[in-house]
Amino acid sequence: MKFFIYIGIAMLVCIAIAIGLTYVFSKSFEEANNIQRYEIVTDSNTVTIHTHMPIDSVELLLGKPQKYHTYSIAGSEYHTYEYKLHSEAANKNLKLEFKDNMLFNVEQR
Repeated sequence: MKFFIYIGIAMLVCIAIAIGLTYVFSKSFEEANNIQRYEIVTDSNTVTIHTHMPIDSVELLLGKPQKYHTYSIAGSEYHTYEYKLHSEAANKNLKLEFKDNMLFNVEQR
């Protein structure tokens, strides 16, 4: 009798783990498919950035921002970077927003 109880508990644990892994992988898949790419043109080169990109990678590609702002809300850390881009066609302002060190929004003006 105890044997069947142990098997039942083991099956319930396996089902709970399977449901949890399915949820985790489906969220990762959603995020991977929700990536937006942006092509940034400057006078010297063209750079492609995308959402969910780490803040360090953006700094490697674009350099340090001219303006930045950091704040925290509900346990998450936010950064706002502003760049002034100069190209032959026009001068543009670029605003990048990061949540927990990952890019989530890009505005070009």
